[in-house]
Amino acid sequence: MKTRHVKSNQRFHIWSIVLIFALTSFSLALRGHTSKGNNKEIAISNNTVETGVGLYVPSIAVVMSGTVNGDCTTIDYTIFVRNTSTNSESLTITEAIDTNDAALIVNLTPVSGDSNTNGILDPGESWELSATRNLSPDDLGQDTFQNQVRITCEVVGQPGVTTIDLSDDNLFNEDDPTILDISSCRNIGAVLLVETKDFLGNSPG
Repeated sequence: MKTRHVKSNQRFHIWSIVLIFALTSFSLALRGHTSKGNNKEIAISNNTVETGVGLYVPSIAVVMSGTVNGDCTTIDYTIFVRNTSTNSESLTITEAIDTNDAALIVNLTPVSGDSNTNGILDPGESWELSATRNLSPDDLGQDTFQNQVRITCEVVGQPGVTTIDLSDDNLFNEDDPTILDISSCRNIGAVLLVETKDFLGNSPG
């Protein structure tokens, strides 16, 4: 009886070791699987954040100056557009208009500033654009003339992620219209008005 008891205890001890080993292996495997799952979830979460709109902070600053040409027929504008984005966004200019004056024509092809000639407003670049506004005889009857361009840019590769800025007359951080003194053109305007009248004294239109 004593011998059987000893053998039974030995068997119980061996099976206990096997059971403990099996449970430990299962626990480690489960922990590793959970860890991998958490890492995957974190990676997906980070990827979502990185591609989310919230991380794009595009911004531009615009300054516009102008001069009246010698015969007072047009105003030639110089527009500077600076990429001031905080997260190194590259931008494309999608629109440049004066919302109050459709006669202002802006050429979106840069005169200068596109240092690598890739057609993209890269981080830190400042482009020089040109614009013109033809003056009518009625325009020349004024002492001053004003324009203000509104430029819209879109983040490259992110349709719908845009930024807008109104031009200032001399500072990148302000939004004042560009006002030009054209009072010296008033005599020319008066002459043009007379020349465009018909024999009854009516102006065209």
